[in-house]
Amino acid sequence: MRRTFALVLSFFAFSATAATRDIHKALPLAADGSVSVDTHNGSVVVVAWPQPSVDIAAHIEAERDDALRETDVKISDGGSSVSIVSQYPNHDFPSPALFSFNSSPTISYTIRVPTGARVKIDDHNAHTVVTGLRGDLRIHCHKGSIRVRDLGGAADIEMHNGSADVEFTSFTKPSRFTTHNGDFDVTLPAESRFTLNTDTHRRESVGSDFPVTVTHNRESLNGTVNGGGPELRFEAHNGNLKLRRK
Repeated sequence: MRRTFALVLSFFAFSATAATRDIHKALPLAADGSVSVDTHNGSVVVVAWPQPSVDIAAHIEAERDDALRETDVKISDGGSSVSIVSQYPNHDFPSPALFSFNSSPTISYTIRVPTGARVKIDDHNAHTVVTGLRGDLRIHCHKGSIRVRDLGGAADIEMHNGSADVEFTSFTKPSRFTTHNGDFDVTLPAESRFTLNTDTHRRESVGSDFPVTVTHNRESLNGTVNGGGPELRFEAHNGNLKLRRK
């Protein structure tokens, strides 16, 4: 019993001494340039700003000093595009036999991009927040959460396990939402005109605050809203879509 208690104390002491490092870099980028992020574990916050540049701040946290040293952020500048890739240790870290916890380092990003930039995010087990973007947004997420606010461009969001809350400030371009096992909550202005096409196993998996003029009504819900417009497409293996009107 005493030995177990000592191990518990040792575990919490170990957890409390996490090592950290911060990385910061700013680069020029055209108003319609592209920014891509590829990461695993942590968070990604993207905020649009009216500047012809991208500002990248990354906070790395690891349970061990050697893991911290072997974790890095690779930033590539291609002139009209910027690529941000998380790099992690290429080996596993041992865990105490009595405990199961994730010892992988985490990277928390705060990235400012031009308002009209195109943004692509690939993440695994991360929380993603995007605000104020007028360019197109593409997100591929495996086990995480997504929150998008004040989006004026197209959205192409694919999830495998997770949840997404997306709010458009205007809907003028075709957008697609795909999920294997997760839910989408999508908010659009009341005057939005769009064509709704869904591919699901259950018609009941789609709920809408908008009146939909139905054109096909079998397993899927397909139709037009306010006379129709750009396509809003929803594909789900096991998930739900809620369309909200603001």
